[in-house]
Amino acid sequence: MIPHRQRLDVLRREVQLFQDTCAELGYHDLGVETRCPGWTVRDQVAHLADTDEVAADTVREGPRAFARVVHEFPTPEAFTRAGCDRGKDMTLAELREWSVAASQSCVAALSDCIGTERVRWGFGMQATHLVMGRIMEYWTHHSDIRTALGTSGSGSVEGAICVAELSLYSVRYALAKARVTVERWPDVRLILVDEDSGRVHSLGKSDASELVSGSLQSWALLAAGRRNPLLERSFDFEGEYARLFIQIARAYL
Repeated sequence: MIPHRQRLDVLRREVQLFQDTCAELGYHDLGVETRCPGWTVRDQVAHLADTDEVAADTVREGPRAFARVVHEFPTPEAFTRAGCDRGKDMTLAELREWSVAASQSCVAALSDCIGTERVRWGFGMQATHLVMGRIMEYWTHHSDIRTALGTSGSGSVEGAICVAELSLYSVRYALAKARVTVERWPDVRLILVDEDSGRVHSLGKSDASELVSGSLQSWALLAAGRRNPLLERSFDFEGEYARLFIQIARAYL
């Protein structure tokens, strides 16, 4: 397990990369549609700010803690949509200010944790896993925005690796969401290539007999829910469980 402080460093880097992109946005960029159906760039920025506030209050057991506010909505999708809608009437400057303040609050709250304590996010998780979840959110939504605006680059390589690691930790949850029953899930190893440097990253147990190989960034997108048939077919695999992993991989709630 990578130390909590090291995870926090990756989160800080992802937040800064995202804020650098936000600083370059023009007002008309906010209305651009992204690859998430019904989501604009404005929605993406607002979603991160809103969930940062909820994450901070979850750690601190504040009024907007996840376990308290999620029950106010009929579905998880309604909860998410309400967060996006909070930014719909904001000026660009107001949206940026909210985004910066919320991200700072979230990082500060998580920095006060040692990593192993439980926080009531989703079904409950260790604080260090919530850090990984925030890294996944920033890496993914930053990529959504830059793709929508036709801008090259996205989050860090470390962020993409974190998303891939989270997909390995979340196999049981992914199987449950896909309504697939597996008596004994074998170890699966990911062999992923960074598209920019060509460096190979091997994740999972080295003696795993089931293997998935392909692009690091593509796997992070797949695990973050940005999947499509062409993306799924871009991976090679060895073993039937590895093939299934490509179909159900999920690094988000």
